[in-house]
Amino acid sequence: APASELLDLGFIRNFTENDQAQMVYFIRKFINTIPGDLVSIRQSIEAADYDEIFRIAHMLKPQIEFVGIVKALQAIR
Repeated sequence: APASELLDLGFIRNFTENDQAQMVYFIRKFINTIPGDLVSIRQSIEAADYDEIFRIAHMLKPQIEFVGIVKALQAIR
């Protein structure tokens, strides 16, 4: 799909007042954090730890919304 269908950077643009350096900072922070969160979800699924899956997924929702990954946000909701 085209990036315009997958991403909506409106929120982060508004939040950072379109400050490119801040946008890059927050997007990089997300990129650096998400792999560990995904590993934790996978481990929780394997352990059938549904409370932990819920906790991590709940924590990911605002992060994903912040960086505008629309398709992932719809799936998590």
